[in-house]
Order: sequence, then structure tokens, then C-alpha cells
Amino acid sequence: MSSQQPTPRPPAPDDLPPVQPPSAGFLVQLFVVPGIIVAIIVVVWVLVDWLAHMESDPQKYVDGLRRNGDDAWRQADNLAEMLHSSRGNELKGNARLAATLAEILDERIAAGKMDLNQTFDNSFAKKAAAKYK
Repeated sequence: MSSQQPTPRPPAPDDLPPVQPPSAGFLVQLFVVPGIIVAIIVVVWVLVDWLAHMESDPQKYVDGLRRNGDDAWRQADNLAEMLHSSRGNELKGNARLAATLAEILDERIAAGKMDLNQTFDNSFAKKAAAKYK
């Protein structure tokens, strides 16, 4: 049995710099700066999402329908889109909102302000009624 001795390594060339542990400045550049950039992106994303959903209050849309202004069709469309969205699941079970919408529809029919054959309002009423459980 011959004992195998490890072969000695050749000496390091003199032109390579010595190995040193990373400095604090390097670690900051490596981890903290990218972390700050990611945090800024996340904050901007959340802010834009919050601004986009800031005006999505179903009661505001119902009040717009009750006023029956020139933009009532827009309020109806926004409410229908809200019912289709992921937030719509909680709205579909809201009996008070459904009763208010039915009351508005009944008031318009009774006042003769709405013909049941009107395309947009009738289709909205059907869509909204179909979305409630």
C-alpha cells in the first residue's frame, strides 16, 4: 500500500489580487440598493391600484342611478362591471343593494320614465338581477 500524498499546489501567480472579505459598502450595493428599488416599485404599484379602485363604491353608483342624470347609463355600466369583478362576490350577497336596485327599477317603471323595452336599461336590469344569488 502506497500512501498517496496530495500533490502540492502550484504557487499563486503574483499578478492576482489578494482575497479579502467584502466591505460594508459592497454589501450595501449588493443588497440594500436593489431592496430599495423593489420597495419603490411595490409602493408605486399599490398606490396606482389604490387610486384605480378609490372610486369603486357601489353605493355611489346606486346613488347615481337614483338621480337618473345624464350619466346614469355610465353608473349602471360601472355597477355591472363591479358585479363581474372579483369584488362582485361580496356584492352579490348584499340584499340591501339588490333591494335598492329593485326599488329604483320599480320607481322608474311606475313613473313611466322607463320603458321595459329600452335596450340598455333593460339589459342592465337583467344582468344585475342575474348576478344576485
